[in-house]
Amino acid sequence: MYVASQECISQSAVKTKFEQHTIRAKQITESVKDIMDHIHIAAAEKRVASLEDREYLMDRLEFVRNQLNLLIGDIKKKIKVVSEQVASQVSNAMAEEICRLSVLIDEFHADFHPSPNVLVKYKSELIDSLSRKLQVLQEAKESLLEDIHDNNILGEEVETTVQAVQAQVPHIFQRPGQSLLLSLSGRLARVKKCTE
Repeated sequence: MYVASQECISQSAVKTKFEQHTIRAKQITESVKDIMDHIHIAAAEKRVASLEDREYLMDRLEFVRNQLNLLIGDIKKKIKVVSEQVASQVSNAMAEEICRLSVLIDEFHADFHPSPNVLVKYKSELIDSLSRKLQVLQEAKESLLEDIHDNNILGEEVETTVQAVQAQVPHIFQRPGQSLLLSLSGRLARVKKCTE
């Protein structure tokens, strides 16, 4: 009976200890569940906020890209117009000078004599005079062509700058349009100044 009593007490102690461990395990499980619920809710809120931020940034990126594409188009049109104006000016200047050629010949003052020796000298002086005037025109044409070339290079630089900015757009969202517009307007002003 003593052994049975000890066995009963031992089983009761084990049962009590097991119940205590079970209660403690339930408390720990509930605590972990509460923590996991809080983490899940915080993660869901963070995910929603991140998706909203991402959507905002994507909209902003699309807007900036569209603005840059419009700006590139405008700059290309302006460069084309300036280049055409310069080419037209060169062409008009050459046409005017060609029209003045007869006036230049008339303005060439030298005594004309039908003798072959004098005629050769007259032709030589006339050709020299026309050559000098054509040289001046050629230099003016080369200067204008250099301006056209410089304008084309400037246009390529603007396009490269815009494309570089466009490539960096995801990294810069604070006032990208203002600085780009200032840069491009400065370059455009230099182009206009060069053609005047």
